[in-house]
Amino acid sequence: VSDGAACSSCDAGEYKAATGTGQCSTCPAGTSSASGSDALNSCKCLAGYSGVSDGAACSSCDAGEYKAATGTGQCSACPAGTSSASGSDALNSCKCLAGYSGVSDGAACSSCDAGTYKPVTGAGSCEACPSNTVASEGSDALIDCKCLAGY
Repeated sequence: VSDGAACSSCDAGEYKAATGTGQCSTCPAGTSSASGSDALNSCKCLAGYSGVSDGAACSSCDAGEYKAATGTGQCSACPAGTSSASGSDALNSCKCLAGYSGVSDGAACSSCDAGTYKPVTGAGSCEACPSNTVASEGSDALIDCKCLAGY
């Protein structure tokens, strides 16, 4: 765009601090800004990313963590017995681990009792081992159900 011509705002995820001609700059990694932003510190961490200051690159939350809010701040650990993918942006992204049962995503989960197993992640109940078999606490596969002595 040249001086004297119509100007358009920078897109979301961009900013331009100087007046006059020139291109908008892209926000640092893991950040975004509103359209029409005029300063680097308008670039805020995305949800699922943590950082210490506006305008600086932000890092994806690790697996087992989440961050729902935009802006600076740290990621929060998922509740006990749950995990999430890296970059998770909501508590309900924390799902029960295999071998753990729970009633809903985002809530703490308990390890399966001895004699039960749960092969999938997410909310749900542990399944009983077949007759005359037993599995240790926290089992996550049918193969963990071992024949009892004498069977």
